[in-house]
Amino acid sequence: MSTQTTADCTSRERIAAVAAPLFAERGFAAVSMRDIAQAAGMRAASLYNHYPDKEALYLAAVKEVFSRRVTLIEQALQAGGSPRERLKSLLSALVEANAGDPVAARLLQRELLDGDVKRLERLISDIFARPFTHMTALLAELAPGGSPVRTAAYLISLIHGYCVFAPILPALDPSLTTDTGVLADDLAEELLRQMV
Repeated sequence: MSTQTTADCTSRERIAAVAAPLFAERGFAAVSMRDIAQAAGMRAASLYNHYPDKEALYLAAVKEVFSRRVTLIEQALQAGGSPRERLKSLLSALVEANAGDPVAARLLQRELLDGDVKRLERLISDIFARPFTHMTALLAELAPGGSPVRTAAYLISLIHGYCVFAPILPALDPSLTTDTGVLADDLAEELLRQMV
């Protein structure tokens, strides 16, 4: 790879990293290329040397953010150990991915609220489909007669929802934890109890 290409990749990644929190905070429609350029310390016209339009930049920013989450999840799924141990690792990774990255959580919420079907389909095919397939395979291994696709969808929704509500949970009841390790262990034990 040439120096120019390496520099271009670095610039593209930096621009996407700068754009992601803006999109998470304000949403796609409310962020202009000028806003992103200002945050990146460059001229708006210079952004078009890296991305043809705002849609392309947005997709790059979202992919960059969600790719980190997917990497955590895939590492957990590929870890050694028994299916039960891999399930605990997976749940820990899901909790960490949801609780540990507020930009990703906000971007996901914005995507769901915007409801842009084409963008959602691209995110699913480009980012979420592969780890979801691996997750359902693990769940099928743990409970061969169960419904791994539904269980995977329930787990993802449950963890995401719990993490979204984490700031208010202690006010509801002090025993509700926001400790991600405890949450993952509790969820794994409950799920394994239900699967047996």
